[in-house]
Amino acid sequence: MRANIDYWNEAELKFKFIGPLISMIRFDSEEYSAFLDRKLPAEINGERITGIVDFMVATGKVEPQEPFFFLHEYKKERGSENEPLGQLLIAMYAAQNLNSKKHPMYGCYVVGRNCFFVVLEGLEYAVSDAFVSTQDDVFQIVSILKQAQAYIDEIVGMPR
Repeated sequence: MRANIDYWNEAELKFKFIGPLISMIRFDSEEYSAFLDRKLPAEINGERITGIVDFMVATGKVEPQEPFFFLHEYKKERGSENEPLGQLLIAMYAAQNLNSKKHPMYGCYVVGRNCFFVVLEGLEYAVSDAFVSTQDDVFQIVSILKQAQAYIDEIVGMPR
């Protein structure tokens, strides 16, 4: 997996790393589903905004309803000029405003081999240090994703 990971484009990151990683976690259940490349419309302070979210876990079967978790903005490590944290936070904040239940929003953004986990509650957020997927951190990444799935189960009231 290490070969040229610094230069993988978004499609390569999704296919070679994100997809296999996500497939290890049960993000589809009777209560919620995983959705890719979906619009997320919201109204914030009277302004209507819409963005496309790379990956989200939300209630709903055909269309996402109430979002819980986002994996967003896959960027290559070298030569990327975008701001993935800002884009992820906008999506998380918009989702927070859509949700009927007030709970923390969870997310992750990927820059090359590095995964950063984010928690948003109200207007405050925290970002983890980088977890390096080409090292033993990959086990922690899987563990954190499984914990996110457990949080979602708890929020929707699924028994463990």
